[in-house]
Amino acid sequence: MTAAARGATGAQASRPAAPTSVGLLSVLPEALEAALRRLVRDSVREVVREELSAVLGHDLSTPRPEPQVERAPQFMDAKAAGEVLGVTDKTIREWVRAGRLPGHWAGRLLRIERSELDQFMKTGLPSGQTASIEKLADAALRRRR
Repeated sequence: MTAAARGATGAQASRPAAPTSVGLLSVLPEALEAALRRLVRDSVREVVREELSAVLGHDLSTPRPEPQVERAPQFMDAKAAGEVLGVTDKTIREWVRAGRLPGHWAGRLLRIERSELDQFMKTGLPSGQTASIEKLADAALRRRR
């Protein structure tokens, strides 16, 4: 080792260490950048919201209710309806022919609407029908005969 190198080493040893650490220096710019990005993003959003409110003529800060969309009825064939109810497709066809379960025929094709099937599972009656005690008793007696 040269004398100049030894002198530099001795001078560095007597000098206190710098207060900054490498880990802090690498984290600080990332945290600062993330904070600045959030600040700019929020400011731009606020300005855009104000400008759109002025152009459209209504307040965008309050959320508007979602429009109600009517869903198209979901239909299934007799086999799928039978799987839902745990019976065969032949039973489903018999119930439709007897009027116990509403069904829609298109030639030989039978389709059952999912909402009507759900109603049938809940009450045992076709949708839209209500049963009095007398009607239920009559239906039970007819099945026993």
